[in-house]
Amino acid sequence: MKRFDNKVAMITGAGQGVGKAVTNIFAKDGASLCIVDINLEGVKRLENDLTKSGVKALAVCADVSNLTDVNEAVKTAISCFGKIDILVNNASVSGTKRILDITEQDWDYVFNVNVKGAFFMLQAVVRKMIESGNGGCVVNISSVAGRPGGRQFLLHYAASKAAVISMTQSAALALAKNNIRVNSIAPGTIDTPMWQKVASDLAACEGCEVEEILEERPRAVPLGRLARPDDIASAVAYLCSDDAAYITGQTLNVCGGLVMS
Repeated sequence: MKRFDNKVAMITGAGQGVGKAVTNIFAKDGASLCIVDINLEGVKRLENDLTKSGVKALAVCADVSNLTDVNEAVKTAISCFGKIDILVNNASVSGTKRILDITEQDWDYVFNVNVKGAFFMLQAVVRKMIESGNGGCVVNISSVAGRPGGRQFLLHYAASKAAVISMTQSAALALAKNNIRVNSIAPGTIDTPMWQKVASDLAACEGCEVEEILEERPRAVPLGRLARPDDIASAVAYLCSDDAAYITGQTLNVCGGLVMS
């Protein structure tokens, strides 16, 4: 028997990077999948690949910062699968700017996706979990940027990820009586296309070449490399499994030792 046989997992930001890696590990471990992304083409392609391999999968196009989209995505998942056992709140955007250059639009964009989107997706899904009476599991993707310590060129992004950690703790406390566990993962730098864009923006802020950023970052990690999407996906799957049945309200650093706490 596989870890997630008879489980339905809903994963946001599933079209690429960490979300795609999470989707694939859940698929291998027997879950049925509702994969959500603002990019319909990406998740449709993934849905097709999963279906060909015998996995029950449903692609849904949704902007998590839009409450109507969130509610429709959850409604669609329930209509298709009848339940949601696991939510992985992975959809996220970054922001890299000097503190005096951050605009209201920059702030709202990051917080609308990373905080508002994560909260209202959690709220909509746990309503269904509570109605079912079978409990459930939520994993929010935060970042080590949300941990203590300054991030001078990532202020609004770091603040949003700190909010995700706080939200995780409060939700875990509120939902424990319903047998719903809520945890989060705090990755370090992950080798994805998003990192390439962040590195370019950091170089502009610091007035250096992007190659310097790309070469320096792995050297700063005690384990000597950037995270791979599969590193994060494996940690997510663990927190959603029965092996983590007594873990809730925690944030697990998956960062190669970049942050130790």
